[in-house]
Amino acid sequence: MGAFQSCTYLKTVSMPVNGGVKFGEACFAYDTSLQSIDLSKMPEIAAQAFYGCFALRDVQFEAGREGALTVGAYAFYRCTGLNFIARS
Repeated sequence: MGAFQSCTYLKTVSMPVNGGVKFGEACFAYDTSLQSIDLSKMPEIAAQAFYGCFALRDVQFEAGREGALTVGAYAFYRCTGLNFIARS
């Protein structure tokens, strides 16, 4: 079970400006109210991190980042509301 899995009232998540944060597999899975997340400083997105986050619409990534962003299997699976991915 992920740290914030099934938090039905969590609407937005922002990571620290200096980065250095990692979250585990299925960390935000089934957070059905989560609408936006800023992943600008994240080195990777864990497997099933946002699995089943139906309300997730906006995901932000850092433009011009060094190295590739690693995205785990099924990270955004069943995120049927996802319609916009921006680069900050």
